[in-house]
Amino acid sequence: MEARLLSTAWHPDRVTVVVGSSDGCVRCWDSRSGAELLRVTLARGVATAVPPCVWVVLVLPDGTLASGDSEGRTCLWDGTHGALLQAVTAHEADVLALACTPAGDALFSAGVDSKVALLGRTGAAWGLLGYKRAHTHDVRALAVAPFPPSPAEAGETEACPVARAASMLLSAGTDAQLLAYAAEDFLEEHPVRVVRSPAGPALSLATARGCEPPLLLCTHATWLDLWRLGSSDAAAHVQLPGAALELAAAPAHLARIRVRCKRNLLCSAVSANGEYVAASDAFAPHLFAVAQPAGRRLRVSKRALPDSAPPAVSMVRAPPPRAPIAAHSLTRAPPPSPCRRSRATTCTWSSQPPPAQCTCWHSRQTAPPASSAAT
Repeated sequence: MEARLLSTAWHPDRVTVVVGSSDGCVRCWDSRSGAELLRVTLARGVATAVPPCVWVVLVLPDGTLASGDSEGRTCLWDGTHGALLQAVTAHEADVLALACTPAGDALFSAGVDSKVALLGRTGAAWGLLGYKRAHTHDVRALAVAPFPPSPAEAGETEACPVARAASMLLSAGTDAQLLAYAAEDFLEEHPVRVVRSPAGPALSLATARGCEPPLLLCTHATWLDLWRLGSSDAAAHVQLPGAALELAAAPAHLARIRVRCKRNLLCSAVSANGEYVAASDAFAPHLFAVAQPAGRRLRVSKRALPDSAPPAVSMVRAPPPRAPIAAHSLTRAPPPSPCRRSRATTCTWSSQPPPAQCTCWHSRQTAPPASSAAT
């Protein structure tokens, strides 16, 4: 075979491998003997005489072959004889990803035109039912995750939408977004953004009174840099729009805090008064106290947090005299919960003597305490 292999998929029999290639062919091979069992050839495009590239192949539960090519077509083939069942042009450019529901009655396609299209089957015929364009760039990956509802979840349709849908569709693209859709209600419900990269801001400012010039916290892979910003005498200069002010004092690097973490840091924050710095990776949060006695060097000491404090995905500062830092995390619901979805947990870390206090509440169970200052 001289053409390049561009895509592969396993047949439900776990023996046959389906491949798509740059010569416009879809082939079925026996993984044990290497023999070619079936070959189908896609029609060439109208605007070009070269064979289309088969960027993605998929095998439906009933053995039907599906292919997405560089002409924007999604083709469905008989898995036994190789006959073309349907060719649907749902995209304006290359089709890069395919996924189907566990029942095999709905097929999703996505590609360069940033659309996620839904193809449905009525009898033996397939057709385009609709599409969504939630991404801004190429959609490179689709996956369907089944969620069989348990008896306890059968009545939790309002509190737990995942229980209502038998499966969830996930799409990811070059715009660094991961979106989730209810596969059975694809056209009725809007997608939910699961994660977006890069993560939150890598800079945090401490701007409370008495903290002048402000402190700047910079987040790196496994360490934090604490800076004191430069200052200027703005009153001594004519303030023209866009004019640069001369610095009376240059920025100063105060400390580098190396965090003992298993993975790269996800988020960090400095309290409004500059007395506390917090950071977290995917496993645990870390809290540090910052003090600079008059005429002495700045000191950084680690504060102990309760073992129950969950890792955070984002942190914000709250104004004094309340809790200096609030952390937002995503934790899986405990087994007694009727909802399978992850839940949001918000924690506030107070400035009491060690060990530091940590107050947590879950957004799906209780409202935040009236005295808390998390946002």
